[in-house]
Parts: sequence; C-alpha cells; structure tokens
Amino acid sequence: MKIDQFIKGLFYSNIHYIKNEFEKRKVNTQQEYDYKHLHKIVHEKAKPCFVLSTGRCGTALLTKIFEQQSNVDVHHAPTPELVYYSKFAYENFKTLSNELKYIIDAARYDQIRNSFLLNKIFVETNNRITFFAYQLEKIYPKAKFIHLIRNPINFIKSGIARNWYTGKNPHDEGHITNFDDMKTWSNYSQTEKIAWLWNETNQFIEGFKKEITSDRVITVFAEDLFNKLETTKNMFSFLDLPPMSPTKIESLVKTPLNKGNVKKIKSIKLQIDENLLELLSLSEYYKFQLKQK
Repeated sequence: MKIDQFIKGLFYSNIHYIKNEFEKRKVNTQQEYDYKHLHKIVHEKAKPCFVLSTGRCGTALLTKIFEQQSNVDVHHAPTPELVYYSKFAYENFKTLSNELKYIIDAARYDQIRNSFLLNKIFVETNNRITFFAYQLEKIYPKAKFIHLIRNPINFIKSGIARNWYTGKNPHDEGHITNFDDMKTWSNYSQTEKIAWLWNETNQFIEGFKKEITSDRVITVFAEDLFNKLETTKNMFSFLDLPPMSPTKIESLVKTPLNKGNVKKIKSIKLQIDENLLELLSLSEYYKFQLKQK
C-alpha cells in the first residue's frame, strides 16, 4: 500500500512539474505589462486566495475541487512549503511584521505573478501560510481568504495518528507551541497539545478576520464541504468563479483522499474531559458533534 501511494504521489508530482513548465512558457510570451513595474502591478491588482487552516481539515479535497476550474491555479504543497517559517511567523507576527512581509513575498511572488499574467486566480490551500495572513493581506490588498475549519475531535485523532508532538514526525519542526508558558506546555499530554494547536490556530484566524472587511473572507466547515453542495456553490460565488456541476462535486467528494490512516484514526478513542474542553475554547462551533463523540 505504501509503495502504491508513493508511485501515485510521484506520478502526481511529475504531472504538476510538466504543467508548471508549460505555464512558464506561456508566461514568457506575455507582452501586455510594463515589466519594470510588474512587481508593483501584481501586488496592486492580483486577487489571490489563501486558505487559512490548521491543516488536516479537507484541504486536499478543496484542492481537487479547485483543480476543476480552468481559470484557477491552485497549489496544495508549493515550494517552499514554509514548514519552519510558519512557526516563525506565528512567534513573530507582531514584532517582525515587516520582515515577514519580505519572507512571504519572496516565497510566493513568482507563483502569484505567473498566475496573474495567465489571467488565473492563484489559490493556496497549504496551511503553512496561515500565520502569514496579516502580511499577505497587506501586500495583496485584493486578496481573499477562506477559513477552513474542522471538528476538533477528528482533527486531534488525525494528529495522534500522525505522531504529532512526539518528535517522530518531521513536521513537528513547524508545529507551534505555547512558548509564553513552556512550563504548562511541558505538562500537556499529546492530546492536549494537539487540542491547543487546533484552538490557537483558529483563534489566530478569528483575530485576523476581525481586521479585514467581511467581503474578503468566508468561513467553510470541513464537514459541510463533504456533505453540502451549497457550500461549494457559495465558495465559488465568493471568488467570482462560475458554478460547478453538482454531479461533478458529488463524484469528487465520494472519492476518498488521504485514506492511509483512516482505520487508525477510527480506532482512536478520546476521553473528553474538562481540561480538554477548556483548551478547545472555540468548540461552541461543534457542540453538537462533541456530544456525539
């Protein structure tokens, strides 16, 4: 099974590489803009969309849905992925805001510029750009944002299945910690650390959403993305994209993604106590689901 997944991943990567090479050739034929001022033009006129999330919340499905749109250039795991610098941005988004602007601009400008020159909407579903939200909003004043949020219990189970906060997963390099209170943090269980991650990330996003106008952000619940066709319709309308066939959406939703750890996740049992619920202070979004677990 792992070899099969590796081969599929390699095939997928090669397809994207070839696609990107063709896109580069198309970009090189564009002659419409004053290239001396292109950097300024792109930042002023481009309308990229950034998906803000914890990850492990339906971003793969969202990517697959956006891939069906010919005028969308969607990236799920762009290079650089910003694993380490995502955590760096979280820890320094107030004190090093200007420096973070240069980091994220250097990391994403070329891709957003290419999308712009090809008259496509650049969409990034990579959760690593979440903590760069304040900087992205400043350097791309016409950018829009999707807050993708998943049931915290399912998110915690997914994190446990992937050995988060155990030192066994290289992505732990980018997982944020409660650096303001490391004594308390060191006493957290793995479950509590992942619960804190879910809550802290979504609190960060909620704080950001209060700083921008409502027409620039939409909140999408992962469960609705899988179960309600209206959710995709509203999301496309938000981005001024043409509607998608309900039949096509249903076929995409029915095709399982990231299914490698499904059995392991289902086998994980969580004890939902007061300490856990206190960490999940945003769990009012999911009161009904929490009662069912």
